[in-house]
Order: sequence, then C-alpha cells, then structure tokens
Amino acid sequence: MSTLSKILQIAVLACIVLLQQACVEDDEKTGSILSGEWYGDFGMCYDYTYRNHRGDTITETFLSSDTHIIFYPKHGNRYSDNGYGYQYDYYRYGPYEYKFYYFDWHVNNGIISLDYPIDPELSTDILDYRMDESVGIFIGRFAGSDTRFTLRKVSEYLNWDELNSIIRNNWMSVANDANTEVFQPSFSIEGNVVNPWNRFATPRE
Repeated sequence: MSTLSKILQIAVLACIVLLQQACVEDDEKTGSILSGEWYGDFGMCYDYTYRNHRGDTITETFLSSDTHIIFYPKHGNRYSDNGYGYQYDYYRYGPYEYKFYYFDWHVNNGIISLDYPIDPELSTDILDYRMDESVGIFIGRFAGSDTRFTLRKVSEYLNWDELNSIIRNNWMSVANDANTEVFQPSFSIEGNVVNPWNRFATPRE
C-alpha cells in the first residue's frame, strides 16, 4: 500500500471520528435543552371501552387537553444525551381526569426516542422537531404519525443538588400497603389518576 493511500485512509478515519464527536456534542446539546419541565399539547389520547344500557360495546377516544412533562438527564448531568422522565396528561372529558406515565429518553444522531417500559405501546421517536432555547418552545411530530405537538418550557433545573434533594425528600415515597415507590409530584391535582402502580383507578362519575 502506497504512502499516499495510507495518508488518505488516516484522513478519512480522522474525519469519521470528528463527525461522530460532533454528533455526540450535538446530541448532548439537544439533551441539555430538553432537560427541564414542559407544559402544553403533547397530542396524547386514550381509548375507553364500555357497555351502554343496551349491552352494546362502545369504544370512545378522548384527547388530552394538556400535558405536564419533565425530562431528567442521567446522573443529574445537564449535558447528557439520555435520562428518564415523568408525564401527566390531563383530560377535560372522559372517565379519567389525568393519566401518568414513566419513560426513559435518549438522543441519538438528533432523533429523540421515548421508551415507556410499563406502557410500551406508547414508545416512539420524535422527528422533524424544533427547540428554541431562547423562548423555551419545543415543536415536533412523532414518527409514523401526523400528530404534532407544542410544548413550552416552564422550568429549568440548574441546581442539581437541590433537585436531587427534592426528589429524595418529597417526590418519592414508599406506599403504606406495598414496598412500591410511588411518584408524588408537586404539581398534583385532585382527581383520579391512572399510573403504573395503580392500574385500576376508579373512573370519575
């Protein structure tokens, strides 16, 4: 192999490494903007099946009015391309006033992936999105769907030591009737909640 060929191969490998590093830095930048608390229309819905007075099986779809969602970066490091989060979807109509989900998130080559381990049917990628850090807006759509969403940032988490203290002291507790951690958010409202640890909550009347 000629010296020129070796030089060209080294140059190509160097370019690949630089591009990969740039992608990692871009993903970490996206993760840093994503980290925090958002509120808005996340395009969520659920189907509810019941029997009417004639005994017919009816399925209705209810659209959420608002979503409150929090993205935590891994290990409290703001410049992280992955982490976990909690999501509340609120409903004006239907049997449930709100529904709760836990998810893991990561950014890879600019694609934001949400993985809902307890509700895997909700797992999705977020494509064709725009995040404007200066005004705190997050607009995009889900893969394989025309559903679009618009979220506005309501809180940044810059003091991670303080945040971790809040999580330990206020947001996580052990249920009295089971050794199960129960998420108790500061933004909770009155009403019935469907969450991973309470799958059979009583619908509102």
